[in-house]
Amino acid sequence: MYYAVAPIAKLKQQVDQLKEFYIRKLEQFISQHKGHKAIYMLLVNAVKDFNQIEILNKDCLQIGVVGEIYVKYNNFANQQSIDWLVDQGIEPVILPKSIGNYNVLFNNYNRIWLYDNLNYS
Repeated sequence: MYYAVAPIAKLKQQVDQLKEFYIRKLEQFISQHKGHKAIYMLLVNAVKDFNQIEILNKDCLQIGVVGEIYVKYNNFANQQSIDWLVDQGIEPVILPKSIGNYNVLFNNYNRIWLYDNLNYS
């Protein structure tokens, strides 16, 4: 939610504060063993709050970020590149590990297309 809203928010500080609020709240819920239902409701509230943020009426470029999970989610490891993208008004789309076979499927599709359309193998 944060990365989708931050590049186009009218007040970036508001988005940053909301992100920090929900991170702290989630840490409390986990340390207090609140359970998955409470965490789910926290997520529902976060979605509502992020949807209330006033945004600029502009298109936002999106860039997919792939690679080692530690590098994608750690500012030190990615040398603040994700924050830099947001500051430039670009939405970083951090692809989940669950689509790990996407690259293989895409490459296989390309080979089939090249063979069928260009007689290239």
